[in-house]
Amino acid sequence: MALEATDIRNADNARAYGDSDTDVWLGRRVKGKDPELPKSSNALTTFAETYPPLGWLSEDGVPFETDTDSEDFTALQGSQLIKSKITQTTRTATIQALEEAFRVGSIYWDHGEPKAVDGAADEVLIDLPGSLSTIDCWAIFKFVDGENFAIYVWPHVQITDRGDLDHSNSDLTLYEMTAKFIGDGWMITNNSDYVARLNGGGSDAFPAGKGVTTPTDTGADTNAPTGDADGE
Repeated sequence: MALEATDIRNADNARAYGDSDTDVWLGRRVKGKDPELPKSSNALTTFAETYPPLGWLSEDGVPFETDTDSEDFTALQGSQLIKSKITQTTRTATIQALEEAFRVGSIYWDHGEPKAVDGAADEVLIDLPGSLSTIDCWAIFKFVDGENFAIYVWPHVQITDRGDLDHSNSDLTLYEMTAKFIGDGWMITNNSDYVARLNGGGSDAFPAGKGVTTPTDTGADTNAPTGDADGE
């Protein structure tokens, strides 16, 4: 009997992320002081004790956008397409933070430390630069749907575009920043199909791609950032 399509469909694999444990971490890269980024959900819990997430995020979510440029090659005979090659890959994430906190504003504005105000113990002065520079950061994105989670870790992202900063009584003020992914990252997930594949099950008919690690690796990543946890 032919295999029915419904026999291989699994609605449990569909996700609607955004539960209360969803969070984004963003911190400046500092040479010699980059934190050791987590490679398990337990390690992320410990990490968060020193490096707090950005806090409340816009209900629009945190979309990842992938843009690719490709080149098509045709043969002489019949001008037929015989090969297509990706020549450039650009991945970005749009982050919309709702909290006016130093860890948010220092990246959005690219400003430095606050300064004291003479005669006002409960005020500070923040110098705002006239022009922005590209900011090198690390980033962690944790998305939760019930008991399911996907954690994306990127040791190197660059903060480029900033969105409009609204100040009105009809909209929340949100700090929108574009993070451009540089180099390799990794994902931590308890997705049952991925776990089954690790244990010899899952979607065995599908070959793996060119990941940083292979199923026979011990989990150590020589490309992961190292250093102490003295600062972001």
